[in-house]
Amino acid sequence: MIFLFVFFFITLYLYCVERFFSLNFWKQFVLWLPAFIIFAVVPSLQYNVGTDYSTYFQYYFNNEHALYLKKNEILYYYIVELGRFLGDPQFQFILVSIIQAFLFFYLLFLLKIEGYKSWLIFLIFFLCTGIYHNQMNGLRQYICIYAVPIIAIHLYKRNNFRALAFSVFSLFLHASSVLSSFLLLIFSKIKITSSSKYLFLIFVSTFFIYLVNFKSLIIYILEFFNLRFLSYMGTQYTEGRDVMQLVTKFYYLPIIAVFWYYFLKNKDSEKSGLNNFFILIFSFTHFMFLQAMSFDMMLRIWAYFNIFLIFPIYYVFSRSSKLSFLLLLVYVFIFYIAKVLFFPVAEYEYHLYRGWF
Repeated sequence: MIFLFVFFFITLYLYCVERFFSLNFWKQFVLWLPAFIIFAVVPSLQYNVGTDYSTYFQYYFNNEHALYLKKNEILYYYIVELGRFLGDPQFQFILVSIIQAFLFFYLLFLLKIEGYKSWLIFLIFFLCTGIYHNQMNGLRQYICIYAVPIIAIHLYKRNNFRALAFSVFSLFLHASSVLSSFLLLIFSKIKITSSSKYLFLIFVSTFFIYLVNFKSLIIYILEFFNLRFLSYMGTQYTEGRDVMQLVTKFYYLPIIAVFWYYFLKNKDSEKSGLNNFFILIFSFTHFMFLQAMSFDMMLRIWAYFNIFLIFPIYYVFSRSSKLSFLLLLVYVFIFYIAKVLFFPVAEYEYHLYRGWF
């Protein structure tokens, strides 16, 4: 039930303050501060959520996080050290949650500048991507995942220094983020974002491309960049998943189909813009999860781009009548409720940290 409180409070709050906007991020941040606090508090007070909690928790008592120094993931090492300095193992989760929340609201600010409605972005983000829940398990990677759309925006706007700064920030938290930054750089050089037909062709083609077994090539790339994912070689993560384990990832396909109908039909979609750049990234990466049938590790790589699911769904919501909007909301809400209330597992099964209460 705590997640429903987070969802309703933040959505309602952002909706109520939507018309107030400042081009100064810090002024806007102060306005959003109540939503920021709620966003950050719940992950901060998690206890034994997901599969990696105990590993992170024990860093306070052992020195195993020194491994991140050897792998040049130095920022995370110092996050743990700061948590140890503050005197409680839970401080690590608080610090990470604050960083994640800050990145999300900075992203929200960048999108608001472009005309996106902050409350609707949050609504879709929370109900459809699963990122808010998964961030409580993959602490380091999900800091980087929040940085991915920020890097994309700066690349699109040719703010190359800022894009590089966030890429380096991510690299020193999780080495695998070099792959997402590299792919974003490639996407930013593609000049067909003004053509909705080409984007649709890419989307359809990638469905079949990702069905091909690229496991050997992926392992070669991981070895070439000497990424931390290599530590998973020889484990269950190098095996394939049954297609039935991935079936829930097709749940939003009906909405995506409606999106393509609108997008191809609407002449405005022939104009280049940031939204089309997001759709380009989405088109190239959405079906990447299909590679998990050959190589489970691909779900970790796909997770970097899952956040771009927001934008085709936003496109549909923003062009819907009141009745259609309500029906769409019910559709996505049912799936979320099923995962959180009726079939909660792993990151969706929340426990409150009792150490301070």
